[in-house]
Amino acid sequence: MSKSAWITWDDHRRSRELADSWELEYKVIEYSGNDFFRYLVLGLKTLLFLRKKELDFVICQNPSIVLAALLSIYCRIKNISLIVDRHSNFKIELRNSASLKWKVFHVLSDFSIRHADLTIVTNSEAASYISSLGGEPIVLPDKLPSDLSGPEIDLEGDLNFLFICSFSSDEPVDSVLQAFKRLGPSFHVYVTGNYKKHPNLDNYSLNENIHFLGFVTDEDYRGYLGSVDATIVLTDMAMTLNCGSYESVKAGKPQIVSNSSVIREWFRLGAVYVDAKDDVSIFHGIIDVIDRIDELKNQQVIMSEVLEQDWQRLDQNFRQVLKKVSGHEF
Repeated sequence: MSKSAWITWDDHRRSRELADSWELEYKVIEYSGNDFFRYLVLGLKTLLFLRKKELDFVICQNPSIVLAALLSIYCRIKNISLIVDRHSNFKIELRNSASLKWKVFHVLSDFSIRHADLTIVTNSEAASYISSLGGEPIVLPDKLPSDLSGPEIDLEGDLNFLFICSFSSDEPVDSVLQAFKRLGPSFHVYVTGNYKKHPNLDNYSLNENIHFLGFVTDEDYRGYLGSVDATIVLTDMAMTLNCGSYESVKAGKPQIVSNSSVIREWFRLGAVYVDAKDDVSIFHGIIDVIDRIDELKNQQVIMSEVLEQDWQRLDQNFRQVLKKVSGHEF
């Protein structure tokens, strides 16, 4: 049996679930000090961990792009097999940016793609992109969470939604919130994430059916997810499957998602698809969920079973490819 570990600089549910499924040591390397020294300290901690463990192969989470690049160099020198689990941080829209920050980002990104033995991505579009850059892709979407149990939370609406949001630029925050202003007091939305950075926050401060939760603990998040009737998980970022969608399936909650080929390919039932850049489409998507809530809930039960089977098939394929490419197996 090969000696291996999963290394990350940012604890993430996908990474935890995959590492647990493959019975890998899950090593979260953290630093809470000055941002100026962050990469230096994390890099040194990572190298010390690798020197102590003497691993045969390593899986790392990307982001961080710096971690993936560092391990690409170290593993090449030490003849250690490297698998990078790549999330959706490709920043394709910034590929031709004149900014030094994004030039460096893409240099590091392309380097780690070319030098990893395998790059795990969540969908076929991302796999094609990896191949175009000279990398070796393998498709493996998120494993459905093993446990999403949480405290029951008493919610205020006749029908309640959880908007799984981080207030990032790829999320149509105003479109969703304006829709609930129109819907009125019977339908409530609970919004995760750092709402204080949203520039239009004052537009919604008087709406009693819009609840800003801020950052919540994992336990509370699971509580809200289990207590609402449906979720909203939207992005206009290319090649992206959001963790909130997998969680919605596992929790049996109908969801409103972006109408992309990547999302339609994986989340085939229990979802209403909308144009994340179109206010009218989002509003009608919410109405559609309200009108079909029971039907969509039943579909999510089926979808959970389907995704479990799909993932098992793709996991077996990943194990076979891993052995062929690196000579290692779990």
